[in-house]
Amino acid sequence: MSVVDVCPDQLEVFLNIVMKKGNIAFVRIAKLISQCFNGEVPEQCCIKLNKQ
Repeated sequence: MSVVDVCPDQLEVFLNIVMKKGNIAFVRIAKLISQCFNGEVPEQCCIKLNKQ
């Protein structure tokens, strides 16, 4: 599933789960994904996620 296919509601649930688990790597990815949804182009997000 690409970043483009994730709807905001699913993203919010995902972020809540990630923050509760406290896994640092996943928290960083979650923050990166949330930045993508805050105005950045989805294609750029996919590139960033792949480079991490």
